Amino acid sequence: MNIEDLKANGGIVESQLTQRMAHWNGSEITFYVRKLSFGDVDRIYNGENLDASQAAEMISKAVRLGDNGDEALTYEQAYSLDPNLATVFAEHVMEVNGVGEDAGDPKASTPAPSSGSKSRKSSAARSPKPASA
Repeated sequence: MNIEDLKANGGIVESQLTQRMAHWNGSEITFYVRKLSFGDVDRIYNGENLDASQAAEMISKAVRLGDNGDEALTYEQAYSLDPNLATVFAEHVMEVNGVGEDAGDPKASTPAPSSGSKSRKSSAARSPKPASA
């Protein structure tokens, strides 16, 4: 594989918008979702502000409003969204970006079975949140 092959096969993500429709608050809404690159995703999950909402970061980076998708929500606006609307936006962002249960190839491999333990205690102990300064 070379760089041209990579580009031709979608390996380099272009900033394209996908129009989406959903139902929220009794109405059909239309909005756009931007395909995220690796760098976008990395910034969302490894940003400088460890206390930031990853979902609000994702929505502000990917969801576009307006007739042509030219309006972006700020992080603060995304953080302040109605929880049901935020869920609608987040689900569509994950679908457009090939993440989540309904996205991608249905023949894709399934996750390995868990050990059966439902405890989160050990994982929480390994990754505590830093104390606020």
